[in-house]
This record gives sequence, C-alpha cells and structure tokens, in this order.
Amino acid sequence: MVLMTNLDLAPDVRLAFSPLTPDDLESVFGVFSDPDTWRHLHVGRHNTREQSKRIVDDAIKSRREHGIGQWAVRVGDRGSDDALRAGTFVGTGGVNMTPAPVWNLGYRLSPATWGRGFATEIAIAAVVAVRAQSDSVARSRQSGAGILAVAKLTT
Repeated sequence: MVLMTNLDLAPDVRLAFSPLTPDDLESVFGVFSDPDTWRHLHVGRHNTREQSKRIVDDAIKSRREHGIGQWAVRVGDRGSDDALRAGTFVGTGGVNMTPAPVWNLGYRLSPATWGRGFATEIAIAAVVAVRAQSDSVARSRQSGAGILAVAKLTT
C-alpha cells in the first residue's frame, strides 16, 4: 500500500499538504469553530476541541487503514503573499472512505483564504492521491472485485 504523505503535483502548486497529526488540533479547532467558516453550511460548527480531535483521529485512522485521508493544508512557498505567509495553516482537505465504500472529497478552509482557488487545488490533489492509492491497492489485491471497481472508477 502506498502511503500518501507528500504530493508533488506541479511546479506552480501553492499549497503544502501533510498528514493531520495531534499537533494540528488547535489549528483545526480554529478553522472548524469559526462561525464564518460555516456561513454556507449551517450545521457542523465545532464548539469543543473534542469535536476537532475526532477529525484528526479519523484522518490518522484513515491513513492507517487506507493509506490516505484528510490533510493539514498550509500555504506553500509559491502561495505566499503579503496576506498569507508560507506555512500558514489554512484548513483541512482530502478524502474519507464512506461505509458505501466510496471516497468522499471534502475540505474546510479559513474564510481568509476563500476566493484564491485553494479548494480547487485541494480537490485536484485528492483526485490524484486517490487514483494513485486505488491503482496501488488494485495491483496488490487482484482478487478484490470491489477494490478493482474503485480503481476503475477513479481512472
């Protein structure tokens, strides 16, 4: 199984992706508890750090079980400007496996970063990562019909 921990998508990528870790808890809570983050989706705002800890724990579990999950998303060197410095935590993004089982793409970004195309870059990174992961799983488990179907759907 390929463990996706770093993505080299293109020389102009403005974001840096890394696995969510317990060290990201305060940053995750900062984004998920911000009322403006939920302006377009009126349910789900985090009121406790325990809710944000579940996001981090689920991402770690997903990486362990599927080789991929939600990432910590930060401004990369090419994405920095006067308002956003390289390394600034902007949110989370990536995929989660649903019970169906299908990949669910999602992201939650700080409103200060909206309108910069970051969500599109996260979506592209997630699709690239799922394709790589699904191809790897399909090759390693040739007999798994369900896994092969997932690999075919993502290519």
